[in-house]
Amino acid sequence: FITMQGVGSNATDDRSITSAHIEKLKEIYKAQGYEIIMLGAGNTNPLLEGPESIPYIGYILSKAKLHVGIDSGFLHFAELYLKHILVPAHHVYRSVANGVQHKFIEEIL
Repeated sequence: FITMQGVGSNATDDRSITSAHIEKLKEIYKAQGYEIIMLGAGNTNPLLEGPESIPYIGYILSKAKLHVGIDSGFLHFAELYLKHILVPAHHVYRSVANGVQHKFIEEIL
């Protein structure tokens, strides 16, 4: 399984990616055989909500094959457990929103 987060801490968080992009990423990883555990918005498990969820999230991240997410606390938490994470910083997403072309966006979406 992998973990995923695409939405920041509030609705106006410019680090978030669109729902359409989240769904496209889910399709890509599901097609590769991964189960997806959502962290943050999109999560459906009450054990993964609130401050008491930290030990559960840590355990899940420690067992995940990969974390796909925005530049957030979950990403930094995942870095404690996963050897290599290649995720563009939220500055890259801001630049895309302002019209800059990035090869990785074209390849992923």
